[in-house]
Amino acid sequence: MASMQRSRRLFAALYPPHGQAQALASAAQGLGLADVRPVPAERIHLTALFLGSVPERRLAAVLESLQSAARGVRAFALDGLRWARLPERGPARLVAAAAPDCPAALSELVRRLAQRLGPRGATAADFWPHLTVLRLPAPRDLDLPGDAASPPALDFAELALVESRLGPHGADHRRLVTLALEPDRR
Repeated sequence: MASMQRSRRLFAALYPPHGQAQALASAAQGLGLADVRPVPAERIHLTALFLGSVPERRLAAVLESLQSAARGVRAFALDGLRWARLPERGPARLVAAAAPDCPAALSELVRRLAQRLGPRGATAADFWPHLTVLRLPAPRDLDLPGDAASPPALDFAELALVESRLGPHGADHRRLVTLALEPDRR
């Protein structure tokens, strides 16, 4: 009988500085939505690529690909964020801070990650930068207040490989490695 190969549920993520994540979490609470679960500030992130279940034996290759993909990519900011309910049609499952445009540095990073680590045929074309800030306990109709203050701008200077372990109270995230992006010299 073949032995079971351990695997890890992984994703590549970008985290804003903690103070900015706290400001975003506070702004989301200011939406005044009832019956929502706020995402703790330390868990607010932008998923660059979800890898899914990765066999333990492939972890070193994944790390190498992540390092190669991040090489030369500059730190960037997301500004002009807006509140979005997701999915946009039908019953909502979450509220996110979403960017209207994808900065060139982020677009290049996502393209590289999709090329190196994504499923066959994966591209960055459908990538929409967003950060989940509120979860709904069950999908429902949801209208966001039109007069709410916009989410604050966020800076991103690190790419992390994160392991997600599903549990009875949601997912537990653990950063396995964090890579610095090139400083933005503008």
